[in-house]
Amino acid sequence: MTSVLSECFKVIAEKFLDLTIGEARYLCCFKTIVEEHEREKCKLRAKRKGVQENVNVAKNRAEEIVNDVTVWIQNADNIIDENTETKRTCFFGWCPNCMWQYQRGKKLALKTLEIAELKGLNFESVGRAGKLPGVEYHSSQDFIEFESRSSQHKQLLDTIKDDQNFMVGLHGMGGTGKTTLVQRVGNEVKRSNLFDEVIFTTVSHAPDIRKIQDNIAVPLGLKLEEGDQLQRAKKLWSRLMNGERILVILDDVWEELKFEDIGIPSGNNHNGCRVLLTSRKMSVCNSMSCQSTIELELLSEEDAKILFEKHTGLRDDSSKSLKKLAQQIANECKRSPVAITAIAKSLKHQPLELWKAAFKSLKEFKQIRNVDEDLKIYKCFQVQKF
Repeated sequence: MTSVLSECFKVIAEKFLDLTIGEARYLCCFKTIVEEHEREKCKLRAKRKGVQENVNVAKNRAEEIVNDVTVWIQNADNIIDENTETKRTCFFGWCPNCMWQYQRGKKLALKTLEIAELKGLNFESVGRAGKLPGVEYHSSQDFIEFESRSSQHKQLLDTIKDDQNFMVGLHGMGGTGKTTLVQRVGNEVKRSNLFDEVIFTTVSHAPDIRKIQDNIAVPLGLKLEEGDQLQRAKKLWSRLMNGERILVILDDVWEELKFEDIGIPSGNNHNGCRVLLTSRKMSVCNSMSCQSTIELELLSEEDAKILFEKHTGLRDDSSKSLKKLAQQIANECKRSPVAITAIAKSLKHQPLELWKAAFKSLKEFKQIRNVDEDLKIYKCFQVQKF
């Protein structure tokens, strides 16, 4: 029994001695601890610089920085920026030197261990391929909330928010501003977190299926390999069906699209993926079985005038004759936002004679019979030659 107690006391004494010696090191080897800390801190500063250089290269490649790297840089900065000067800070002039050295030495020793841990971390790569922006890439700064358009704007938002509508169609003649409106609405529902992703792609009258697939896949961080179109469609379909709420905006659709060829879910089997399409013809919306269709009409005369004046820079104090001519030109542009914007920008800061020549040209063209309305609007752009 005595021998057992003796061994226990011996073990306790050894541990106490080791602890005492370890603690005493902070006092006896204070200078060495300080020098070691400064050396390691200098090495950490150099490694921090190298990691930052790699981060800058990754950012220049439009890569996303790995979260572990961001955290490492923050931790390294916290240690590097920390004031570890060894000047004494005493309380009312009273601070025993040995006590201060012990506390300071212990703190620096622990910080040195943190530095060693940070220095030991290495990263295979600081960045990874980032997702390209979706509809948010398209700016809607030129969007004007016209009174004559507010009802369609609200109706479109409400329709998209309704989960019963898998596919929504917006139709109207060319130049009425369908693209601008759906881009605006897309940005709004993205900012409100109604959808996780909002993707915009243009279809046009000659659809390039592979291009459409890539335009949808890339903003989602999905890389479609070159090869069989059907396999690409299946891969895209799987991504769109992963449970995220995704809005796909198909702009300028001229004829019925087969979603299976692209890889877009359809019907009741869409799992959160929704579609908003624009077309010049209501028949296209019907052929694609849109649950809801909205018509975008031309601007009212008043809104057409407001848009024209905005892009020509007319002020409230502009002459009545000039304002009247502005209204007439806006009307001759068929009250189309696209045509009005183009003509107005071309006439900005131009002499009155050119305004009159533009109006005369537009008016004469209007008198031609049996001309398609879309063609009339297109002809408005030719005024820039006068």
